[in-house]
Amino acid sequence: MAVSAVAGEGGRWLASSPRDGFQDGDFTFYYPKAWYEAIIARNRGDQDAARVAYQKVRVILAKRLEVKPEHARTIAVLAQVDANLGQKELAMSEAQHAVDLMPVSKDAYEAPLVLEGFAQVCTWTNQPDRAVEVLQKQVSMPGYVSYGYLKKYPSWDPLRSDPRSPEICARMAPKVSPEPALREQWTPPSRSSTTKTLDARCSRPRRQRLGMDPHGIHALPRLQSHAFLSRVLRELF
Repeated sequence: MAVSAVAGEGGRWLASSPRDGFQDGDFTFYYPKAWYEAIIARNRGDQDAARVAYQKVRVILAKRLEVKPEHARTIAVLAQVDANLGQKELAMSEAQHAVDLMPVSKDAYEAPLVLEGFAQVCTWTNQPDRAVEVLQKQVSMPGYVSYGYLKKYPSWDPLRSDPRSPEICARMAPKVSPEPALREQWTPPSRSSTTKTLDARCSRPRRQRLGMDPHGIHALPRLQSHAFLSRVLRELF
């Protein structure tokens, strides 16, 4: 699907959402709704709309920092906002401050995510040397930086022309799969007790009402819609 089509679909979904903000996947970083409006506008080439949205994000994050002025994760996001607003020196100062507040030596989980934000700021402010330096460190760290993320995610587009970028991606590339003979010897695990419990909760009338395969909750991998999955979970719990 083309980027413009994805941006259009994302914009429609975002406009229909009643939420004014979102947590990251692990509930560690807060992103106002306007953050995603800015990303969608930028990806469809509407720089004016992106700037307006980023300015909204900045106001929201500044208010949050009035309550917790030394909150590293919020500062890390603010740095990325300022980088997109063209405030290079301010963005770099904020990104470095966030890293100083949450060094990897003190937090092995969230600190790499803050460090990733630093690399992103360096990328957006045209500092490829520093961005590559940070990403090379992150290859061996836990976090969201991965092969597919660096290779396809639009935020890293400015870095992909750098000759060192493919080297970093190569270090993160998926390993060669096991030999066919070994794969044939592998036996899939039996259904877990959790799956069986969910099956028990999902009676046949419920499955029929939800449009699910009548053979139980193990059909969930076939579900294609997040909205449908949410409806299933609401019905179950």
